[in-house]
Amino acid sequence: MKRITPLFQVFFKIILIFLLCFVWVRYFVHSLVSAVAISAILTFVIDLFLKIIFSKRIEKQKLKEKELKDAQDIFFSMAVADKPLSFFEKVYKDKNELSFHKHFFSYIEDEKKVVVFPIWTFKEVSVDEITQVVKSTKKEKPDKIIILGDSFSKESFSFVKNFTVGILLYDKFETYNNIYKKNQLFPQITKKEQEKKKLSFKELLVYSFDRKRAKGYLFSALALLFSSLFVRATLYYSIVASCLLVFSLISLTSPFNKKETTKN
Repeated sequence: MKRITPLFQVFFKIILIFLLCFVWVRYFVHSLVSAVAISAILTFVIDLFLKIIFSKRIEKQKLKEKELKDAQDIFFSMAVADKPLSFFEKVYKDKNELSFHKHFFSYIEDEKKVVVFPIWTFKEVSVDEITQVVKSTKKEKPDKIIILGDSFSKESFSFVKNFTVGILLYDKFETYNNIYKKNQLFPQITKKEQEKKKLSFKELLVYSFDRKRAKGYLFSALALLFSSLFVRATLYYSIVASCLLVFSLISLTSPFNKKETTKN
């Protein structure tokens, strides 16, 4: 099924491009054979053009997705590690007056004291936790505090402005970019977060042809047929209206709906 889904997506994309071309070509070309041939050529050209345009973007997107996944896995690995702070000794070994404590570490940069305080919890860091961080590091008299966490609310960014000390909030992705990637040093991934299950082809069909969608498909088909009374009817109206009516019929008679009804 995993192999079928990408093939179905490619097939659906080509069919969609072809139908879009065919609608307009058929409007100007009366010969059905000529319209199909021209539409097929246009489909090939457009598909090739899209591949050239988006190939580089797709590569960048894949790289970005990999980094996002690595950021999640690194945070997860660090959160369950016995001594996660030990890794930062390698990252900040060249910093002046590098000092490690139980829950944070500090160093001197540009004659200012910086405290880095990671919060290894799998939830949004609260304003109460930020307050506790400020209290815990008060003896250090820092000029800047960098708090690392899973995520932060918008309220947190407004809240930190109330303190005289400068506070930066890095979620797991900003930690990845501003610390690990910046220094080209990455913690070892020992644990990986489970990926969210993607919709299978069968689940996609169940979602697309849910009984609740039958009326929507039907009304769309009727609206299309009604509009053909004012605009010269072409094969486009017949194809799309027929598809919508078939979708409506499938939604009403789908065996998946019967299973859901039985469960309820």
